[in-house]
Amino acid sequence: MSIELRVISEDDWEAFRDVRLRALSDAPDSFGQTLAASAAQPDYVWRERAHAGGPVVLAFAEGRAVAMGGLLLPADAAAGFV
Repeated sequence: MSIELRVISEDDWEAFRDVRLRALSDAPDSFGQTLAASAAQPDYVWRERAHAGGPVVLAFAEGRAVAMGGLLLPADAAAGFV
């Protein structure tokens, strides 16, 4: 099996949405939002979330997004780095 890790862009919003909804279905208490609320979000929200706030990484296996990760830095985070 071939695994590809990719920092996604807004164009990857559908893959991001799909893996996020599967993750919520599998582990609903691991996220700050319910599956129902996430599934009801309009497409533009998913587009924005795919590229805003920090890099989002998806793992693709056989062309299908199977896992996700990311980094969210607060706007003032740079002040804490030397």
